Amino acid sequence: MGFARSEGSTVGWLQGRGIDHRLLRARTLRGIESGDISLEEACDANPELTRAASYFGVERQDACPVCGQASLVEVSFGFGRGLPREGQVIGGLFPARSLLQVSDLAIYVVEVCLSCRWNFLLCKLDRPDNVEAAD
Repeated sequence: MGFARSEGSTVGWLQGRGIDHRLLRARTLRGIESGDISLEEACDANPELTRAASYFGVERQDACPVCGQASLVEVSFGFGRGLPREGQVIGGLFPARSLLQVSDLAIYVVEVCLSCRWNFLLCKLDRPDNVEAAD
């Protein structure tokens, strides 16, 4: 399956196999709207995620779907052999291109609101098909 993130994403230049969670996101937002999911459950970003999002997140053009504030960002994390167990935040001094030597690379893109702490896994992208792994 081909996959590319929207323009402005921290990993928008990558193409590979991935899992897109937009349908689950829409279902979750409907659950919040109907009261089946509480705001406490939905807006529970931990301090580490919020800190990574504030320093390395890419601002989104759209407002937070929960609180309506314009403080919505995407932050990406790389996981794989040779990376920290908790993942490596992508951005700033650690650009996504520097992860291409990781043969089992998986990138997770998370949407985070810096105002209400809404957070949602937007997609998981496996190692891109269009690059060769370094030996």
